Amino acid sequence: MSKRNPVVRARKAIATLRSRIANGPLPHASNEWGGANVIIVTATRGGRYREIVTPHALEVSWLFNNLRDAFGDLVDGCSKFELYGRFEISANAAIRRHRDVSAVVVCAAILDEADGILDEMAGGRFEVLPIALGVTIAHDYVVSR
Repeated sequence: MSKRNPVVRARKAIATLRSRIANGPLPHASNEWGGANVIIVTATRGGRYREIVTPHALEVSWLFNNLRDAFGDLVDGCSKFELYGRFEISANAAIRRHRDVSAVVVCAAILDEADGILDEMAGGRFEVLPIALGVTIAHDYVVSR
């Protein structure tokens, strides 16, 4: 593996994912994704998770699997909750904005957030909570302001 900066590697991985999404068709994961207090499902489960509810759960899960690999050297056991929570917020915002949102639109919104997060990481501005507060992440406080 390359010894380049992990932010540079993540940017390259995101560019590759963008190209894959633009050139379609979108791949599917073999199952719905879950981790870091986020689940991607076709029907709400309620409860104690941040949910992305979409008929495109397997396509979005494929993207999350790839983003996990792209950000692997940049997050730890604490910051992963912020990372995936931010992806959940961006996915759900896209879903709320568009009535019959496509998998491509949801995935593009998540990749836009991933680029923004990389900018924050590169500039030392990526904020995480020092302790887990249920499913709350630092960005929830920014969004509520």
